[in-house]
Amino acid sequence: MKYSEILNYISSLNRFGMKPGLQRMKALMESCGNPHKSCKYFHIAGTNGKGSVSAMVYTILLNAGVKAGLYISPYILNFRERIQINGEMISEEMLSAAFDKIKAGIKPLIDAGDGPTEFEIVTAIAFAAYEMSGCEAVVLETGLGGRLDSTNIIDNPLCSIITPVSYDHTAVLGDTIEKIAYEKSGIIKPGCPVVAAPQEYSDTLPVIRRVCAEKGCGLCEVNRDDIHLIHQDIFGSDIIYKNINIHIPLSGTYQPLNAATAVEAVMHQHDFNITSENIAQGIATVKFPARFEIISKNPPLILDGGHNPAAFKVIADSMKKFAPVFDMIIGMTAEKDYSTSIGLLAPMCRNITVTSAINSRTPALTPETLANVCRKYCKNVKVAPNHEALSDIVRDRDIPLLVCGSLYLAAELRPLLLKWSK
Repeated sequence: MKYSEILNYISSLNRFGMKPGLQRMKALMESCGNPHKSCKYFHIAGTNGKGSVSAMVYTILLNAGVKAGLYISPYILNFRERIQINGEMISEEMLSAAFDKIKAGIKPLIDAGDGPTEFEIVTAIAFAAYEMSGCEAVVLETGLGGRLDSTNIIDNPLCSIITPVSYDHTAVLGDTIEKIAYEKSGIIKPGCPVVAAPQEYSDTLPVIRRVCAEKGCGLCEVNRDDIHLIHQDIFGSDIIYKNINIHIPLSGTYQPLNAATAVEAVMHQHDFNITSENIAQGIATVKFPARFEIISKNPPLILDGGHNPAAFKVIADSMKKFAPVFDMIIGMTAEKDYSTSIGLLAPMCRNITVTSAINSRTPALTPETLANVCRKYCKNVKVAPNHEALSDIVRDRDIPLLVCGSLYLAAELRPLLLKWSK
């Protein structure tokens, strides 16, 4: 099947919705020879920060000469971003070949009335591609939760990593931090090393500790006090961690925590020789779009796909430090706790422009509804009739401008922001 036809087919699988569980994934993998068993994994779950941590672990592995893969979601510009191999997006040809390898297992599931979801198909394609490419290690980011996530069919990861856990997808994962942390901790496998990032909620670590004790796992808890901050500005950070001088080119006050988590992950595996130089040089080359990304300077144009209160809090912390007064363009989806999120950022804004964030799975929050919440905190709020109407705001900005609220909004606007800010 051609690449464009595969994308259309994958998109059509939205009709199967979100269906937690591993039985379909196991059947798919068995039908094509269990390609997921061909390489080793760093498995990463969490509510926030898992994308940045994944990207850092990946660049460290590449710098060490490991033939590595990266699996993330969602994509920002190109679907092929989700599956990366040896520093490059998967080619259209490899994606087509990987789909051909797994497609025979799809129809029996549909015929049985339990068709695979979009995420399951993409994950299966990724596993097949990593096997076909001869990857030695893959940095595997969960899609939703952990225990019942499609990625959790792997055995014996090199390291299981839990990034900060917060409230998100509560209808699926549970309405308390303990329940959500338990679902995330489902990626922990017996006897495998575990690294936990510093957590926002005190109820998180006890759950992770309990699961580790039950499964006989060594647990490394990253201590923020061990991170020595040398310099930080809106463009990145310089830290010393474990006696390693590290430059982090990703913006945001929280990135040193992500870097420390990535460092511990590669230090707690024993299959690959990772040096201090690999760590420093790898992190120094990391790129990750739409995570407090500086699109343009003078004044800064910042794009962030954060979409829940915990993400908005870390965005707010960074804005308070680097740009305490700013304008904002925001769009969110209806499933998110938008009222709490807006309350963290809107009070600092001079002007707010509300737009729509389109997501095929979740209805967009109407701009008018979002604007009404924003007006509780900022008197200068307007609604943009369409995305093109945002161009003058970007071009004429005279103070920092933050664009945020949804990864789907970030994906739609990033090409336009790059064009408008030239």
